[in-house]
Amino acid sequence: MSNARSRRSGITTIGVLAVALTGSAVGLADTADRAPKPRAKPQINEQMPPPAIVSKLLTIVPRRDWRAKPPLFDMQGHVPLSIMLHHTAGPVNTKRDIVFKMRSLQAYSQKPATLGNGRKRAAWADVPYHYYISADGAVAEGRDVRYSGDTNTDYDTTGHIQVVLEGNFEEIKPTGDQLAALETLVVELAKEWKLPATQIRTHKQVAATLCPGRNFMDIYPALQQRIAERLK
Repeated sequence: MSNARSRRSGITTIGVLAVALTGSAVGLADTADRAPKPRAKPQINEQMPPPAIVSKLLTIVPRRDWRAKPPLFDMQGHVPLSIMLHHTAGPVNTKRDIVFKMRSLQAYSQKPATLGNGRKRAAWADVPYHYYISADGAVAEGRDVRYSGDTNTDYDTTGHIQVVLEGNFEEIKPTGDQLAALETLVVELAKEWKLPATQIRTHKQVAATLCPGRNFMDIYPALQQRIAERLK
């Protein structure tokens, strides 16, 4: 991404083109425990470009518009080398908009939690994902893409842009709106960071997890092929 591109005011957009929350955050069982660091303002590496917020067809709700709180402590800076795809592994909530979902996800992320297997997780600095796509195809900016994400599984998140889709794709299929938004988002991110389609990967390819679910894996090869064609 060039330094000339910067975050815009209001709604931001990308390219040309989940946690499903029912009042409390659920569905993060697939997203390694990290001990909290002292509270401090994150330091931005000025040599790195700002987050990718570039588009005409895909509207992205920026952190400001979902009223994100600042990170709790310093985060690990990184240079994106791949795009990692996830599902929230929770139920879809059609009664809540993406602002509610992102605020709930951040509230859950920034406090300790007990996972489904009984293991305890320390608080994260911020939401673990860089982009969130709800079932209706709405897209929100999560963690600043210049910092690595977080996970409850055993792999190094450094170098991966984390993109999550709302829903449990072991049980249901992603919606057409989600897939359309995902394809455009991934194409634009790949262009911005000069990533080939082979670097668009799924969580289960790097960790012992079902994420992003069998129904997503069924359509993943075709999705990757379409993205490869658009990147030519």
